[in-house]
This record gives sequence, structure tokens and C-alpha cells, in this order.
Amino acid sequence: MSDKNESLPKDEKYINLKVADKNSHQAVQFKIKMSVSLNKLMKGYCDRMGLDIRQLRFLTPEGIRITDRHTAASLELVDGDIIEVYSGMDGGNTYMGLPISSTLILA
Repeated sequence: MSDKNESLPKDEKYINLKVADKNSHQAVQFKIKMSVSLNKLMKGYCDRMGLDIRQLRFLTPEGIRITDRHTAASLELVDGDIIEVYSGMDGGNTYMGLPISSTLILA
């Protein structure tokens, strides 16, 4: 990072983050302010890759799921961190073969 970036307050500094899809092995590099919502990064990735944000899950290197309210500062991300992208799971709303809305009585 430049010396100019080092003199800024922590929330105003820029860091480089890589967003990597574990299935397709594709990655996109982003430069983002520490104080900006990571939703901007997630939407930018989806726009660039032609994907639907509702079908993806974004995780920090520590495995924390990123939401709209997170910033790089709130998650303590550092320059060079890799955000992992996973496809959301379709279905999954059953328990032992029964729909979750069903009543399961255990005797």
C-alpha cells in the first residue's frame, strides 16, 4: 500500500481483497475502503461474473458468513485476504425425509 494510505484513519484506508469461487477456481481482485459495506464488493463480483447474489454465500478466511451490514473493518480483514464464494444449496428444507413444516412426534 502507498504511504498516503498509511496516513489515513483505519476506516478510510483501502485494502485489496480477492473474491474466489471454490468451484470454478475463478478469482476477482477488488480494492475497497475499510468502511464501505461489503455488499458493494459482493454485488460487484456478481455483476462481473453474471451471477445472482441470492444464490451465493460469501465467507471470510475465518469462515464467517458476510452479510450486508459487514465492512472490512468490522470483520478485521487485512490487505490480501481472500473471500471465498460458495453456491447456495437448493432445497435442504427436510429433516429425516419430512418437510420442516411437518410435525414430528418423538415418543
